Amino acid sequence: MAESSSARKKNVELSRNKPDGKEKSSSSAAPSGSLKTVLNQSDWKDMLLMILGSIGSLADGSAMALIMLIVSSLMNSYGDASFTLQDVNKFSLAFIYVAVGVGSGAFLEGFCWARTAERQTFRIRRQYLQAVLWQDVGFFDTNHGASIASQVVSSISTDTLTIQGVLTEKVLR
Repeated sequence: MAESSSARKKNVELSRNKPDGKEKSSSSAAPSGSLKTVLNQSDWKDMLLMILGSIGSLADGSAMALIMLIVSSLMNSYGDASFTLQDVNKFSLAFIYVAVGVGSGAFLEGFCWARTAERQTFRIRRQYLQAVLWQDVGFFDTNHGASIASQVVSSISTDTLTIQGVLTEKVLR
């Protein structure tokens, strides 16, 4: 057991070094807790979902600007003497188009970011549990055996829910 843990420690130390034997500079690594470290868990599907979610966010965010353009055109038309029922229909249809576009964008934003957050937190949970399960048996003996299981589950749940909340609610705001 002691040999395998020392071999694992050596492999971890070797993986931190560059192939030429020099240490990696800490300035190139992302700071702990940054968004980049969370997004490192994403694959191409997650990237696609994040791009689509960002496009949806742009559509959702453009609502007020589009409404103001339509209202200003409506006010300019109303100022003319020839404001007809066709003008009312035209502006009503424009408002409906904006509502459908903004609603679709908001759905796309929420769905895509929530889905990618679920996928990434699943990977983080799995890696965290694998790291705990790779510990030597002595780790569980020194940390009070049975209570460590509840601590691991609690820690995984709390940390990944925080990460999921960041990805779904706070990334684009």
